[in-house]
Amino acid sequence: MKKYILVFLLIGSFTNAQEKLTFDYDTAGNQTNRMLICINCIDVITDELEDKGNEEDPKEDPKDDDESEDSTTEDPSKETAISYYPNPVKEELFIDRRQLSNENPVTTIAVYSLSGQAIKTQPIANGQNGLTLPFSEYPAGVYIVLISHKNGEDKSIKIMKQ
Repeated sequence: MKKYILVFLLIGSFTNAQEKLTFDYDTAGNQTNRMLICINCIDVITDELEDKGNEEDPKEDPKDDDESEDSTTEDPSKETAISYYPNPVKEELFIDRRQLSNENPVTTIAVYSLSGQAIKTQPIANGQNGLTLPFSEYPAGVYIVLISHKNGEDKSIKIMKQ
């Protein structure tokens, strides 16, 4: 019985050894594509593509297909561009909001400690683009600034107070 189990395990390990996992990376070193290559199955894949009349290269890089990425991304003209400076902050934090669309304006900006305690909540008037938050009265540490939009979306940023 032990021989049958050993033979079964050896056959299983040899069949899995015929597959190769390859990765593609961008210039920053982030993994962008993972591809499983079956060494004994290349002829089968080529035959299937020829049967379908598809003349594409089976090894074509899927990250070159921009149409699939564009269909899932949102229109950048409907976003809010938010910049904040300085970080780390000493006295005042400047938040600049350039509203590119009036469909989703910022409604409130709240400051929280890392323990989750609400320190300050400031409502934002519609059309107000700039805001100054005083940090001089807060002790040194890390704070979370939560920017809330009208549709319920929130953006959080970490601010260090020196």
